[in-house]
Amino acid sequence: MPRRLLRFLVVAAICAVPGCAARQPPAPILDVAAIDARADGLARAGCYQCLKEALAILPAGATFDTRRFRLLVLAAARVRELGLTGEPDWLARARDLAGVSPTAVQQLLIDLASATVMPRGTRPPMPSGGAVERLNREQLGARAAQQLPSMGQTDVAAAYFLQHAVCSDLGIAQEAVEISEVMRRVPLVAYRIVSCSRVDGEALDALLAAEPRLVELHYFKATAAFVAGALLTTERELRVFDERFPAAPASALLRGQVLLALEEFEPAAAAFDVVLTTDVDQPEALLYRMRAVSQLGDAARGEAAADRLVTLGTWYQGEAYYWRAWNRRALGRLGEAASDIETAKRVLFNASVPKLAGFIAFDREQLDLALTELTTSRERNGDDCEVIFAIGQVHARRGRWAEAAESFTATIGCTQAAQAAARTRMDEIAVAPLDPQRRARLQARAERDHATEHAREGLATFNAATAHVLAGHAERARPLAERALAWQPWAEKAKELLDRLPARNESLRRN
Repeated sequence: MPRRLLRFLVVAAICAVPGCAARQPPAPILDVAAIDARADGLARAGCYQCLKEALAILPAGATFDTRRFRLLVLAAARVRELGLTGEPDWLARARDLAGVSPTAVQQLLIDLASATVMPRGTRPPMPSGGAVERLNREQLGARAAQQLPSMGQTDVAAAYFLQHAVCSDLGIAQEAVEISEVMRRVPLVAYRIVSCSRVDGEALDALLAAEPRLVELHYFKATAAFVAGALLTTERELRVFDERFPAAPASALLRGQVLLALEEFEPAAAAFDVVLTTDVDQPEALLYRMRAVSQLGDAARGEAAADRLVTLGTWYQGEAYYWRAWNRRALGRLGEAASDIETAKRVLFNASVPKLAGFIAFDREQLDLALTELTTSRERNGDDCEVIFAIGQVHARRGRWAEAAESFTATIGCTQAAQAAARTRMDEIAVAPLDPQRRARLQARAERDHATEHAREGLATFNAATAHVLAGHAERARPLAERALAWQPWAEKAKELLDRLPARNESLRRN
């Protein structure tokens, strides 16, 4: 056989091996310029998902290291800005990429990302900060102010981190930062400007219209709505945010606060539990959960939450001692409650602390102290009918009938105003855009508040009449006793009281 033919048969045999005819063509050369342009476009768009997508399309390699590093520190800062959980450790990857000897700019951006002020719902810094920590933050701010302004004219990441330094409380005033109008129009930079401490609702809306992918702005819209007291708007904005970031503790905390404000205590406590699953000692979640379970009447759980805050010894000590006193009073441990409320008085200045102190003192038969505390509470909040009534009770217990009559009479006017406010609230609930179940719950609560104040008005009316009789002012007692006839629990006693008064209106008395 000719050698040429033999070579042909060998080649044919080899090509008969499966897959020989289907050999893949060589891989195309990467279009580096197109990848760069797409990654830059995603980074400029600014949304967290955009940053992640940009990182995903950048293959590792020296050509892309600078761009990748910028994206990593931006993603790390965004995770901390929003307090996200379950996300990659972008900061660790940025450090790895920078190596053991990062440049001054690389180290600055890593430090700025690390110093990000985290949102409520995540662990805040220590309240005092400490002298060393404050000095370190001021030095970081000085580095940012020195290195970033010139870079920020052409580098989007530098402009972002310059504004980021302002928002992270590094001692740089907003008015001292100059960012060009061109950079201000880049969504990534605009995001950091409008999401800073003073949230501008119109600016948020404008930026969202320009770049709808910035879903994280809905959290800041929710925060602004909550501060303005627009609770339903807060919930609506959080729902949009939660679709993209379902596990964000800051969102759960804000949702719980809305529910707490609406007095929906059980779902509020559940929302705070979501935060505490991420951080068992998150102080705000502990505080608000403590309030929720205390209002539910679960004094044991309320006391346990207060104990934890007291043990932490850093955040919300006044509130912790106040609510522990509240729950210990409910549990009948009045001595411990009195000790706690005394500690709370040294930290908190409001009407609630002396009110609770007065109630505890009254329960312990410390009438002089009770009167002092309740009077202080009334001076701080003159619209609390429960306090005015309690002052009347203290005077009555001390046998000071004229003062008791005055306080009970003042209670009548207070409860009438409170009932009017409850009726107004019912009218507002009736037309508010609420789902039927929530409407029913809110209406029931408003009706309960109205009924409580109506019952208090009846008791105060009867008590005022009785106090006037005991003070020797029968002429003042009669109209009050006649009014008390309208309240079924006091009608019989009011008739008895009228029978003891000098006869003046027999026909009305028979009625």
